[in-house]
Amino acid sequence: MIVPLKLLDPGMRLENDVRDLSGRLLLAAGEAVEARHLRIFKMWGVTEADVVPPEGFVAGAGGAEGMTEARSELLRMQRAELDDLFRFVDRSHPVMAELVAWTFRRMAPR
Repeated sequence: MIVPLKLLDPGMRLENDVRDLSGRLLLAAGEAVEARHLRIFKMWGVTEADVVPPEGFVAGAGGAEGMTEARSELLRMQRAELDDLFRFVDRSHPVMAELVAWTFRRMAPR
């Protein structure tokens, strides 16, 4: 699930690597986001990350308070559709990664 930086909370686990604009690895896939990572992401111009919310995730005060289980399920279904659509794409390429993120944002519910 692509999450804007302002909605990232410590404890969220990354689904894909987070890299800066030049491609430098900032945090590897599978790692848990910590408060210090959020500061680093902001310093290096990261605007969003692909995360898997932990079980029982409830957003904090600045997060997505309206996210319900139904919405989470819808986002998972859309993610599966997106994965199928881009199954032959090298997502590590910066242009393709941006295209996948843009497509997800366009298909995500408002």
